[in-house]
Order: sequence, then structure tokens, then C-alpha cells
Amino acid sequence: MAEDDTAAQFRKNARPPPPFTLGDDKCENWKRFKQRWNNFCLISNFSKIDRAIQVAQLENCLADDALKVLDGFHFNTPAEERTTKEIIDAFDNYVIGQTNETLERYRFGTRKQEEGEPFNNFLAELRRLIKTCDYCEKCQPSVLRDRIVLGINSNDTREDLLKQAKLSLKDCIDTCLASEAAY
Repeated sequence: MAEDDTAAQFRKNARPPPPFTLGDDKCENWKRFKQRWNNFCLISNFSKIDRAIQVAQLENCLADDALKVLDGFHFNTPAEERTTKEIIDAFDNYVIGQTNETLERYRFGTRKQEEGEPFNNFLAELRRLIKTCDYCEKCQPSVLRDRIVLGINSNDTREDLLKQAKLSLKDCIDTCLASEAAY
């Protein structure tokens, strides 16, 4: 099969991404959707298609909650002249505007284990919260470890953790789970 035939086959089989829904993690959901959208555009040679069809296809890939948001955006161009780039830029601004790093870090940094909350639930919530804090990947394990030490309910477990000079995230989690299982 010639290279042009292979490219043509890819274009023929290209499918648009699943609908973009804002959900609880707008930023992550948008990043994934945008990556899939860009791949779809590349594979399908989408730029060669009529602008109105491009816009219709993009809007067709938006779930109801995202369509409602799109309806609220202000554009400098009339709807009949709008491009997919303008729509994508508007969502970029909306999603990035929704992320306040300082607020996200505050939420993460003040999260404490609730009375009666299982450790695994506390840990899962911390892992969800840290995703929006924009800590570097190298720093995340130590930041998460420190938040666990500061936020757990058990003072006895905290004392055990603080006695360990080279406490890793894994050891911190294992100690907390063992301590919880013992009670």
C-alpha cells in the first residue's frame, strides 16, 4: 500500500473525539478533549473542510454543559463567521480562568482528615486536589506526604511518622494504613 493510500485510509477512518463535558475537573477534561480534537483534525485533514462544517463538527463534540457555556461566550465575530480556533481559544480562556492556583493550593493545604473518614478516602481526596495545584511532578510526592502528616486525625500515627528521618510517601501511606487497621 502506497504512503498516500495509507494516509487516505487513516483519513477515512478518523473519528471525532467523544463529547467534551466540563465535569468536576474542567481543566483535565479540556486538555484530554483538546488533544483528541487536534489528533482528529490532523488525521482527517480537517483544515481542508468548509469552515461552517468544521464549526458544526466541533459543536457536535460538546456535551450539553459545554454547549451551555459556549452559548454564554462573547465573540467579536458573528456566529456565521466563527472558526473552530475562536471556539477553542474561548474554551482555553474559560477553563484556565476557572483555575486559581492559589485557591487550589489553599484547598489542598487545608484539607484534613474528617472524623470517621477512612484513610483511603482522605488519601484519594488529597490526590484529586493536588492535580489542580500545579506542583512540579518531582515535588508532588513530598508535598502529598507532608499534607498527610499534617492532616491525619491520629496524633499517635503523626508522632510515628515524624520519628522517621527519611519518610517516603509509600512508607507514610503504609504506616497510616497499618495504624488504621490496628484500631
